Amino acid sequence: MTTFAYLVFFALTTTAFLWSRRGTLSDSRGPAFWAKTIVAMLFLLGTCALVVASIARGSIEVLTASALIGVGVPLFAAAHRLRARRMVCV
Repeated sequence: MTTFAYLVFFALTTTAFLWSRRGTLSDSRGPAFWAKTIVAMLFLLGTCALVVASIARGSIEVLTASALIGVGVPLFAAAHRLRARRMVCV
């Protein structure tokens, strides 16, 4: 269970890192930018493969955590949209 939590945390952290890099100006996207992006994407790919393997193993704790995450993500997205809609209306 702890390993699954670490893997999900690493995947989310790497996704946030990649998301934050999208605002980098095209003029400052040199070789170092692309090298870091490629390494982060490869790390994310490996982490996702390990998460899938962990889920496929089928321990009850991992399946329960996956179900909770699966329910929580749409609820978070709906709350985020509702909050954004309220901000626009005000």
